[in-house]
Parts: sequence; structure tokens; C-alpha cells
Amino acid sequence: MAIIVDIQPELKEDECIRIVDRHKRSFSYPPHRHNVMELNFIEKGGGARRTVRDCTEYIGDYDLVLFGENLEHSWDQGHCTSEDIRELTIHFDGSIFLKGMQGKRVFENVITMLNDSAKGLSFGMQSILSIYNMLTQIVDEKDHFEQIILFERILHSLADSPYRILTRLPDMVTDYTNPEGVVTKVKTFIQNNYGKSLSLKDIAGHIHMPASSLSRLFKLQTGITVYDYLIQTRLEKAARKMIDSTDKIKDIAKQCGFNNISNFNRTFKANCDLTPRAYRETFQKHKKSV
Repeated sequence: MAIIVDIQPELKEDECIRIVDRHKRSFSYPPHRHNVMELNFIEKGGGARRTVRDCTEYIGDYDLVLFGENLEHSWDQGHCTSEDIRELTIHFDGSIFLKGMQGKRVFENVITMLNDSAKGLSFGMQSILSIYNMLTQIVDEKDHFEQIILFERILHSLADSPYRILTRLPDMVTDYTNPEGVVTKVKTFIQNNYGKSLSLKDIAGHIHMPASSLSRLFKLQTGITVYDYLIQTRLEKAARKMIDSTDKIKDIAKQCGFNNISNFNRTFKANCDLTPRAYRETFQKHKKSV
């Protein structure tokens, strides 16, 4: 797979899953990856060629696969001659499901399966038959809550079925079953790099996690966004430096990741109720009087 397209599925902040059921005559989607997990079912697609990273196979009339986030994959026409191919795709945020299942014995198999999906999973005909009716129901269901309940039943059924791992190449996928560990890694990285120019993508890339998933997980665990934590850290470091050093305020701002002194002054006052200069004068006087 030479050229990989990064796709951003329309999974809104308040959605857990997004379902697309379509009929088509050919496979024309380019090799791609996306920042959500994917369960994909193909009916009457015999002879099409599926590629998942280093694994290329011709599929049968029925094909069911589960992909983890950012796993490159594609289908092309291959030898398929069907005039009515059905493709049912379910995109979902794996971190949300895994967070709710963490530590619950009944979900152990589901957690294992979702983590294994980082390398791509293929399910046999017996597994497909076990969930076929539920796939039909989830498409017809209009209530989003009921869709989620059905989807959890689908995951549970598949986790109790045999599956085959498609690629053996090393992966760099974060273990979503340990959200506290993810938050700790993020905080440590920011504490060590707050003076550098950092974006959410930079931080997410350091822990090998899609930015959108990190954003959701961090907010769920801490109640604030990654960006808010970064600004909070920079302001705390700047405040400490203004008390403990004689460096110029503009130099302290730059040391703490603020390249624009006006932005630093505005942000500091909004969060500390004092301008940087007033803050320094207030606390330096306090130090002298003690």
C-alpha cells in the first residue's frame, strides 16, 4: 500500500457509533486509515481483494473484519463480478467502549478482541451467522441508545467467537484499557516539554494515539482539555519563575512556551486576576517582608 489517505469519519463528539449501509457495484475506495475503529461486513463480494497493512487476501461472498484505529486498509475489485455488493460499515470510538468495560470480568474477551484489532481481525462464517440478524436490526433501529446496546451485543458475540489476526507487523497502539496511564503519560510529556511549541497532534503522536480519541479520553478522566492542561502548566511554571528569578517577563514567557508577549499577558491576567508585572511585584514584596 504505497499512498495512504487519512480519512476523518463523521463521528460527532456526542456519538459513539456511526453506521453506513450501502449497495454498490464496485470497490473504488483508496488505501486509507482513520482515527476510529471499524467493523466492516461485506455481502456478495466474492473475489474482491482486501489489503490490511502487509496482508492481502481475496475474500469470499461474505466477509467480516474488525480494524483498530489508524490501521491502513483497502478493498479493490480483484476478481469480483457481483452487480449488487452490500457493504455495512460501523465506525466507533474504541476508547469510550473500553473505558466502560475496564475491570469488568464479563468484558474480558471483548477488551482482548478490541486490543487485538490493532492488527486487523477476520471472522469466519460461523461468527457472521451469529450476528447477521443483529446487523440487520442495528441498521433498522432509529434510536441511537438502542443501536449502542445492539452493538455491544455484537461485540460480545464476536469476542466469544474464533477470529484470525491479519497482520503481524509491529504496531504502536495505545492500550485504552488503562486510561489513567494515558493521562499520566500526557501530563509527564507536557511537564517535560511545556516550553516547546506543542499541538494536540504533537502530544497525541508522542503516545501513539489519535488526537480526537486522546481529547475525549483526557477530558473524561480529568474534566479539562489537553490544551487547558498545557496552558495551566505553562502559567504555573511562569508564575514560579517570576517569583524565583530576575529574568525579564518577556523572556520568561518565551521560556514557558508563549511566543507572543501580548498573548501571555492576556492569558495570565485572565487566569490569575493580575498582570504578570503586578503578580511579580505582589509576591516579591511578600517574600521581602517574610
